[in-house]
Amino acid sequence: MFKVLSIFLLFNITNAFNINTNNKIPYNIPIDNMICDTNNNDYINSIPNYKIIHKLNKLYNNGYEINYWCNRNKNTEKNWSYFTERQLKIWGVQYTTILMDKPDDSCTNCIKKKCINFNED
Repeated sequence: MFKVLSIFLLFNITNAFNINTNNKIPYNIPIDNMICDTNNNDYINSIPNYKIIHKLNKLYNNGYEINYWCNRNKNTEKNWSYFTERQLKIWGVQYTTILMDKPDDSCTNCIKKKCINFNED
C-alpha cells in the first residue's frame, strides 16, 4: 500500500524541526497526469505542469531521491523510454530514476497531485 504524503507537509516538517535528512525516503511520482496533463495516451502532446515540476525539483535539490514512473510502454505496447527521458529533460525535470512501469507495492511513498499545496513555495 502506498503512503500518500503532502509535499507541503514534508517541506514544513523538515524545515521547522531541522530534521537530519541524510536518510531520506525515496519518493515515487507518476509522470502522466501528475507532472503533465496527458489525454488518452497522447504522450506526444502532454502538457507539463511547471508548478508541480518546480516543487518536485526543490525536493530533488534538497537531496531527496525522486523516482518518476509511468505505464507508457504497457498502455500502448510501444517503447516510450527514449521519448520520455527527452521529454523530462526538455521540461527541466530533475530525477534520480525513471521507471517505465508502475513500482510494486513495496515502494514506500507515492506522491499524488491532490496532496500538493500550490499556495506554498
